[in-house]
Amino acid sequence: LLEKNPSSVEAHYLIAANYAELGLLDRAVTHFQRTVELNPKLDIATIQYGLLLTALDRTDEANTVLDLIVDDETQRPLLDFALGLRALIADDKSLASEHINKGIAANHENAALNDDFGKILDVMNEETYGESSSTHQYLLSTYNQKH
Repeated sequence: LLEKNPSSVEAHYLIAANYAELGLLDRAVTHFQRTVELNPKLDIATIQYGLLLTALDRTDEANTVLDLIVDDETQRPLLDFALGLRALIADDKSLASEHINKGIAANHENAALNDDFGKILDVMNEETYGESSSTHQYLLSTYNQKH
């Protein structure tokens, strides 16, 4: 599909999601980036891209991507997920948990996204999480739990 139409938003999005699922995160970043460049209003791709950048500890880039959702006043639950990630990046675990829980409660359309953010909450709540752990360790462990 991408060979026939290199500007296919759907193709880039599906390829990005598949690469992320396979743990080929650098490749996933490339295709999520292209997806968002082609269609910055595709909020589901934007939140997944922001999540991946956060997991890779590319927090400045993640905040820029998440701004696309926050500045657009995207409807919940994606706004709550974006605000939760931004709070996590800022190391405000309480606010992150609050927003992520709101997002999960409001999301009735995408069970896989709820699972991803639920895993983040699980990792955040593990007793083994120490104060010195960084944001990306939460998220990388979330990706690692998928594989």
